[in-house]
Amino acid sequence: MRRVCLTTLVGCLAALAAAAGPAAAQQLPGVEARRNALKGLTGVTVTVTSPGEDAEKDGVTQAQILKDVEAQLRSGGVRVLSLVEQRELPNAPALRVRMMTVKGGDGVGTRHYYAVVVSVQLVQSARLEEASFRSPLRVITWEGKVAIGIRSVEELASLGDLIKERIDEFIVDWRAAHQGR
Repeated sequence: MRRVCLTTLVGCLAALAAAAGPAAAQQLPGVEARRNALKGLTGVTVTVTSPGEDAEKDGVTQAQILKDVEAQLRSGGVRVLSLVEQRELPNAPALRVRMMTVKGGDGVGTRHYYAVVVSVQLVQSARLEEASFRSPLRVITWEGKVAIGIRSVEELASLGDLIKERIDEFIVDWRAAHQGR
């Protein structure tokens, strides 16, 4: 298994951030625009990328993150849709939790660290009015702040805290968009 030293992890953060999506490289839309993108939605499905083989071996699993995110959304008042329910909606909203991790060491082999990037995006289907093709496109309609950091293996469980903060951001916008409903 290939390992990288801690100084290399800092370089990896820049590459991971670039891969995390537009929010890592440019300013997020204003709060009102983000909240307007949530108006009229009845719920979302949740997709979670794997945190990576090393992170899974060190105890952070895709299945547990999915379970935790869905529970957090429900307790925050956001309906979690099944895949069948999602497919019945024309915009097929899905909250996408993306994690990227790279494991490295301190160069001496005594401590191991992870470069971590977490992003949360709402993707929906959309059609272009003046398009020559009729297939819907998947577009990002809401995006939270990207979390970037370095965690020791012992601190890897705190990856859940980074995700929780991003989901809390979504819930705040969801509640604001659905006031009075």
